[in-house]
This record gives sequence, C-alpha cells and structure tokens, in this order.
Amino acid sequence: MAMFGEGGQWVAFCAALAVAIVILLRRSYRYFGRRSKAGGPIVHVPPAGSRTRGGARDAEAQRLSEEVRMHETARELSARLDSKISVLEYLTGMAQQQIKRLETLIEQAQQLQPKEPP
Repeated sequence: MAMFGEGGQWVAFCAALAVAIVILLRRSYRYFGRRSKAGGPIVHVPPAGSRTRGGARDAEAQRLSEEVRMHETARELSARLDSKISVLEYLTGMAQQQIKRLETLIEQAQQLQPKEPP
C-alpha cells in the first residue's frame, strides 16, 4: 500500500473507473449497434422547416394527389349536371306536348260550344 500513497489511490481509482467505463461502453455499443441494423423503434424525422429532396417529393406527390382529386370532383359534378340537364330537357319536351294537347282540346271545346244568339 505504500506504493500507492495518497496520490496513488486516486490514480488507481481513476484507472478502475476508466476500465469500468470502457467495458460498459463496449457492451452498450454492441447492443445498440445490433438494434439499429434491425430497424429499431427510433426513426429519423427531418425538422419541419427543412427542405430535403424527400420533402420536395412528398409535396409534389401531395400536389398531384390534390389535382387528381379535383379532376375527379369536376368529372363527378359534370356528370351530375349532364344528368340534370337531360332530365330537364325531357320534362320540357313533355310540357310542350301537353301544351299542344291542351290547345287542341280548347279549340275542340270552342267548336262544340253552341253559339250565343245575338
């Protein structure tokens, strides 16, 4: 024990502490090294304000998706309008036929009505 003295104890303590740290770090490096290769639960997410190529692709994909959705909506609305226009044209034609029929019935009724004496 005379060999370590007062300062030697600190050196021995620090050396033992360094050895313990190295052993623990190697074990944790091996453990976490295997987990990261297997695709652990930690996922890298870029900051919200960063403009990366992936973010640009995502924005482009979202824009295209919105554009496709707008075209589908426009096509659906156009189909609805076309069907309503065709129904309206049909009903207008039916109304014209009824008008002609009523006009002929009114003429026939006027011809059958007796004339009033003067």
